[in-house]
Amino acid sequence: RVANFIAPSVKKYILVDFSKNMIEKAKIRYKDVDNIQFVVNDGRTLKEIPSKSIDFVFCELAFQHMEKDNTASYVKEVNRILIEGKVFLAQMPRFDYYKDVYAFTKEEVDKIFIDYNKIEYLSYPKEYAYFLIKAIK
Repeated sequence: RVANFIAPSVKKYILVDFSKNMIEKAKIRYKDVDNIQFVVNDGRTLKEIPSKSIDFVFCELAFQHMEKDNTASYVKEVNRILIEGKVFLAQMPRFDYYKDVYAFTKEEVDKIFIDYNKIEYLSYPKEYAYFLIKAIK
């Protein structure tokens, strides 16, 4: 959804999804954007991306559709692929808003981001549906 906005500002944009169908749709949608790499992954890892090779990761409106252990796996994988000192911006569904099995408490978010050097909550009003996290490797 955001590739048209981000891709022009970066050298390379890697679009990842575990759904081959969604990647095929994205290839059609972004056929005129030259710097996008499309990756179909296993839904838990980013093994297609080398360690310490990425300087920015953005995840919006994805984690609310995943089981918590898959989300935790992705958070760990992002830490693996990020270059030291670089940023992961993530939108995490809040349990006190959604009250479902995909949403997180603040304590759970703190726990899955434990391996990052720094974590900031950029948006945290009680009525907001998501935590907006800035994590620095």
